[in-house]
Amino acid sequence: MFRDSSDGVEEYTTSVTGFINKCTKDVAPTVTVRTYPSQKPWITGNIPIELKGRAAAFKERDSNPEAYKKSRCALSRSIKQVARTATRPLAAVKISQMQALFFLGGQRSLVLGALLCLNYYIKALGAASLSQVVTHPLMKSITYWPQLVLGLTFNWGELLGWSAVFGSCDWSVCLPLYFAGVVWTSIYDTIYAHQVLDDDIRVGVKSIALRFQEHTNNWLSGFMMAMMLRLVVAGFNAEQTLPYYATLWLFTSHFRYVYTLDINKPEDCWKKCISIRTLGLFLFLGIVCGNVWKERRYTLFPRV
Repeated sequence: MFRDSSDGVEEYTTSVTGFINKCTKDVAPTVTVRTYPSQKPWITGNIPIELKGRAAAFKERDSNPEAYKKSRCALSRSIKQVARTATRPLAAVKISQMQALFFLGGQRSLVLGALLCLNYYIKALGAASLSQVVTHPLMKSITYWPQLVLGLTFNWGELLGWSAVFGSCDWSVCLPLYFAGVVWTSIYDTIYAHQVLDDDIRVGVKSIALRFQEHTNNWLSGFMMAMMLRLVVAGFNAEQTLPYYATLWLFTSHFRYVYTLDINKPEDCWKKCISIRTLGLFLFLGIVCGNVWKERRYTLFPRV
């Protein structure tokens, strides 16, 4: 066919090559993969450069204070270029750093006041979370797993809440529930991270989204299974009842929802992120209804 329609060897070769390329594009699946130099995205963007400049100017701040001031301003401008932080109070200069510190101090004082009203067990447990609170903001510059550290920090309140009600932790229930919350936080924050991936690259921070990229869906599905297993173990050890397990059954329908996540569409990421929040509300209602069912059962059929 090609030989009859070609006038020479060169045209014949071009026709055959073009046909092969077309067949390859039509049949072979294509996958878009984001790659970075040595898989180290933190070496790109202006933020690392400005940080080094500020560090150098800081060493010579006594002899050249003006250069140090300019380096700080340059760093501030680079950070404000990140879209998701541009409207935040500090980045938008709606409040001063001193006002932010006063607000933070007020929040810490309220938490400390509530903690001091509780027993020594809870005070020690609360003090143990301080290391996570301090180190969490630094994790995005150190590891690809900052979402995991965020989960460890956010869900510490579950241990404190259980201790505040019962006096101490029942580790057979609290640990599975705590680690289920850690995995849950990692899931929704990883989905959120895919919305702002370009900003993270520009700023030079790391995340699970950058670590797994196109393989994120598979990993998130694995996270969901690990979370489900821990919730089942926690429910079993807490002697939960039918409403709780019925809620967990709803979670299984969410597996496909997470697996079909389109990480290249921010609107789909936001939709899936919000759905996980709604799922949390259903889990809360399942726990409440499960406890009510359990109390009613024990009222009708007391323990021997």
